[in-house]
Amino acid sequence: MAAAPLILFVKTYRPDFERTQILLQSIEKHNKDNIPVIISVNDPDFDFFKERISNYKVIKDSEVIQCDIKDGWRYQQIIKVNVYRLGICENYLCVDADSEFIRDFYYSDFMYDDKTPYTIMHESKSFLETMENIGIDSEKIFFKEALRATRPFSETKEKNGIMVRHLIFGAVRSGNI
Repeated sequence: MAAAPLILFVKTYRPDFERTQILLQSIEKHNKDNIPVIISVNDPDFDFFKERISNYKVIKDSEVIQCDIKDGWRYQQIIKVNVYRLGICENYLCVDADSEFIRDFYYSDFMYDDKTPYTIMHESKSFLETMENIGIDSEKIFFKEALRATRPFSETKEKNGIMVRHLIFGAVRSGNI
């Protein structure tokens, strides 16, 4: 089976079930290209979700990667960043359970072409300015160094007057960074 060009990936857990239902209702209403949706849940919550959600594929987090981190926020980030390991898609959009789509959407809203996803990138100028104003040297902030380090792994394309910067994640997948 060929990998989907794009999926919507929802990482959630039982306390967010009601929010997840609202998100899924908005996807049903607005997902005009029927972009596949995968819902990943904490292993102990799997049966709860599987019994209540039948229109979408529900998987256990452990199918993505085994993770023993106890901090909830860090745990979900590890799951989200490892979706590629499933081999089910070329690209994925992580959608938080407390999100809601408010208008129709299509592949073209997320993909520049068949291979290139849109990526939102900014340099957090207002944040850095605030750090300087309170006496923190913005040149020493970690993500600024990370931004400089990742720029060589990106390329810029233009479509309809919009510049698109595409990160080349293949290097990350193969461990070449």
